[in-house]
Amino acid sequence: MRISMVSAHDAPEWRATHVQALSDALRTQGHEVTVHLQPGDQQDPQLGRFVDELRAEWEYARPDLVHGHFWRPGLAAVLAAQPVGVPVVQSFHGLDHGRGQRAGVERLVGREAALVLATCEHEMLELAAAGVPRSRISLVPRGVDSELFQPHGEKAGRSELSRVITVVDPLADNGVADLVAALPRLLGVELVVAGTLGAGEADRVERWARRLGVDERVRLLGPVERADLPAWLRGRDVVRVPARGRGRRGVGGDGMAVGRRRGVRARAGDVGRRGVGGDGMRRAGAGDRGRRADRCRDRRRDRCARAAA
Repeated sequence: MRISMVSAHDAPEWRATHVQALSDALRTQGHEVTVHLQPGDQQDPQLGRFVDELRAEWEYARPDLVHGHFWRPGLAAVLAAQPVGVPVVQSFHGLDHGRGQRAGVERLVGREAALVLATCEHEMLELAAAGVPRSRISLVPRGVDSELFQPHGEKAGRSELSRVITVVDPLADNGVADLVAALPRLLGVELVVAGTLGAGEADRVERWARRLGVDERVRLLGPVERADLPAWLRGRDVVRVPARGRGRRGVGGDGMAVGRRRGVRARAGDVGRRGVGGDGMRRAGAGDRGRRADRCRDRRRDRCARAAA
């Protein structure tokens, strides 16, 4: 089978790695896979040229299947594939919850794709609410690279402070400012942010930390190579899992795979009061910083969690 993957040049490392690993796995099964990357400048003229290039190539060498990743490449895949009659499978890697351009494009792509892959049941419900027929939604949970994310291995160096770590995505609302706002109530705790924050977000976080007097307990690591991430996850007390639709997906599974089964999930809009499965995670609302601080404090004091390091 000939398969065309459509992603973007400026994709976060975790998504680029996912697309590459999926392509490699398909090739080992005997499929012919081509990866098409949308230019980094994602303004409409560049999108139009990218669509024209895809359509011209597919008219000459028609693939059997197209797999779009994220929302803009997904739009390009749908627009280019329809005239040549090629079915499109779409992975959004997280949906937008607003009413802006991205949300509108996601609804369009979801309705036009032959199949949409959801990584969790909540995403399935969001897709259905956006008008995607349930018969065209398939649940494919995100996996964990168990060879990379495992309990044994190097740990990132640390001070005597307890460590909360979160892994961010430059294309998402990561909610880091909410975590910084909780630090004044968490004495003896540092916040480590792995990954690249969105445009201007790093400056806002640093200013907010200085204003609250916790700037010495906030570390913005910037880009972290995937191979180095397990060491950072092993060297923390609590992993903060981004809310649905926020940040990098899969970090909760990665964190548990390195042998630490405690974390806090931030949930926008309300305060969750129930646990998540048996992994010891709890949800805390973005608008309730005191509750989030309490959750983090509970995790830090949990001797079972500390002993599992």
